Amino acid sequence: MSFMEPVGPLPPGVYWRRRLVVVVVAVLVVIFLWWLVAGRSSGGGGVTPTPAPTNSVTPAPSPTSTPTTTPSPTSTDNAPKCPDTAIKVSVLADPASSPVGSEIKFTLVITNTYASPCKRDVGAGANELQVVSASTVQWSSDDCNPS
Repeated sequence: MSFMEPVGPLPPGVYWRRRLVVVVVAVLVVIFLWWLVAGRSSGGGGVTPTPAPTNSVTPAPSPTSTPTTTPSPTSTDNAPKCPDTAIKVSVLADPASSPVGSEIKFTLVITNTYASPCKRDVGAGANELQVVSASTVQWSSDDCNPS
C-alpha cells in the first residue's frame, strides 16, 4: 500500500476523502488547543470583553465632588441671589478616560461670574451631576446621595 496510490476494495476517491477528513479534524484540534491555551494565559479565560462606547463614562458608585468657592472681600449677607447666568460650572474627571467599571473622581468648580456679590447655595444637596450619552442619563450623583 502506497500513500499516493491507495489500495483497497473501494475507489481511490473514498480513501482521499477519509484522509482529508483526518487532516481537517487534526487542524481543528490544534486550533482549539491553541485557543484554549492562549485564552488562559492572557487572563481572560478565552473571553474577549466588548469595548464600551467612547461617549459614555461609567463612574464608581461613590464619586466625590468638591465645590470650590472663592472668598469674597465684601460681605454677602444682604446680597441678592445669583442668577443662573452668573454661575459658571466646570467638571473635571480624574482620570479623563478610563475603562468601564473603574473609579473616577469628579471635581466641580463653581465660579461666580456676576459683576457684583451675590449668593448661591452650592452645597451637595443643591447640585446634581449627570453623565449623559445620546440624550439618556447614564448616571446621576443623586442616584447615590438623594438630597
